[in-house]
Amino acid sequence: MVESFDLLSGTMVFKTSLLTTLCLHSTIKVKNVTPGLLAKAPSPLELKAEELTWQGCGSNAEHNNCTFTTLKLPTFDVLKTGKDLGIVTALGAEWHTNCSGLNCYYGGTIQGLTFESAEHTAGAESGMLTANHLPIPKVKGFLCPNETYWTALYEPTKALWLRS
Repeated sequence: MVESFDLLSGTMVFKTSLLTTLCLHSTIKVKNVTPGLLAKAPSPLELKAEELTWQGCGSNAEHNNCTFTTLKLPTFDVLKTGKDLGIVTALGAEWHTNCSGLNCYYGGTIQGLTFESAEHTAGAESGMLTANHLPIPKVKGFLCPNETYWTALYEPTKALWLRS
């Protein structure tokens, strides 16, 4: 049973009607709140983020004109949908973005992340968590777009399976 693990991402994209921001790295440290990730997983399985960070974020070539600051850490509900597959909902996340003086707050419920267990997809030996152009609602911010769209691929640092 895995009690905690990290999810690491390379380039992530946050796209709004005003600009597209790239973050070169992101880390989510996760704790398994519902025991059984490698055994008989309950559905939904609850995971809690203990840390969420972004580095090298920007809308410029140097990736240095934006900051992302986590204000509220999410929990993740993983619902098994098939053999070694699941849909993930992030609940309660909130972060602040500052891109060239534009201060926006995003978060809330983020639906539609996909989870694939270890060895489900060729080349993904540890598994993966994917956000594919997912809408993230605006919490507050003057002149901020109502939604931003998030695209990222996170890979766990330990092999993960979602078994029934």
